[in-house]
Amino acid sequence: MALFPNLKKILKSDTEEAKGSAPEELLTSEGEVSQAALAAYSNTLEIPEEILEKCTFSQLAEVVRLFLRSRLEKKQPESEEDRKVLAEKLKVINTDMAKKILSADEIWCIFNKRTGEPHMYTRIIDRGNGSYTVAAPYIYIAAKQAENAEMAMLNPDIFEVKRIENGENRTGIRNFFADCFYANGAHECAVLSETVRIPGEMLAPKPDFTRMKPEARPVLNPDLERWILLLGQLAKPADKEPDLSYRVIYNLLLQQIPKARLLVPVTYEGKRPVKTGGKITMPKGTKLKMPTINGREDRTALRCFTDIRKLRMAYDGSWDVMVQTVKDITARFDCAVNVSALAGSGIYITKELMESTSKAKKEGE
Repeated sequence: MALFPNLKKILKSDTEEAKGSAPEELLTSEGEVSQAALAAYSNTLEIPEEILEKCTFSQLAEVVRLFLRSRLEKKQPESEEDRKVLAEKLKVINTDMAKKILSADEIWCIFNKRTGEPHMYTRIIDRGNGSYTVAAPYIYIAAKQAENAEMAMLNPDIFEVKRIENGENRTGIRNFFADCFYANGAHECAVLSETVRIPGEMLAPKPDFTRMKPEARPVLNPDLERWILLLGQLAKPADKEPDLSYRVIYNLLLQQIPKARLLVPVTYEGKRPVKTGGKITMPKGTKLKMPTINGREDRTALRCFTDIRKLRMAYDGSWDVMVQTVKDITARFDCAVNVSALAGSGIYITKELMESTSKAKKEGE
């Protein structure tokens, strides 16, 4: 069952129906890998090293797309050994594709205007017996030349294609992926086609905080933020019952709320606290201030965030940061998580909702 519309291919080869094992001309007169070569290599995924070096990441994505399309059309039986060989071939190409993406001057990514974040594509999976889950979500990138074609295929009221620059230190693209996978909760990156996907860890290594003291470890909530963003992309219909996609994602979101540790911006009236020996001492007369908003039903809601990037988008470095659980926050306030001017950027948690999630979790154990 599709949760989001399938994307059409961006890069279309004029020779995608070409057959055979070797092209007549490997390179164009400009020294670039020819379309005929791409079509031929897509038959076996065996690309000579010297040609692999010359291919752009767009061309490698096209080779894989053509191969997967042909494999789907043929529907030939495959042995376990066949699948192992295919996995190794794809790993070689994906590894090289990832290197080329990370070394590019820029890439272009589809963003969702409701959330302000890279759009995540997924689908609902029916597990039978009335049980459903969600396929691993992925983001979608393209090369610069695909920008206009992509915008032509997407609804400009919902989507936007943004440029991600590598910058002078050449880490901008890697940092972008790290945020997508380890803060927002995406699993994969689709390249020029929804069928060509690179695992997140190939584009940004998973952070290892084991050598850091617990209190010094960055706070990340990918298992919560994933469902916040997917829910925000959907928009709950006001005049009818939520559809299956909304209900499934909402239930997955509820399961993560009790586990979350959130960041709360704080400032002070009076002298700033003093940190000594890992402890914080509040000077006499200093008052702690936290940002609140007028919440639902005349209640006060505390603004809090799932990661530091989202917090710093609203509060600059003059604000300190405190870590709180949702249970601690909702003991005094409602909880406005990542809430902004964008309709789908965050969620609103009341004490009653928190208690219901804890109860549901306890009953399900």
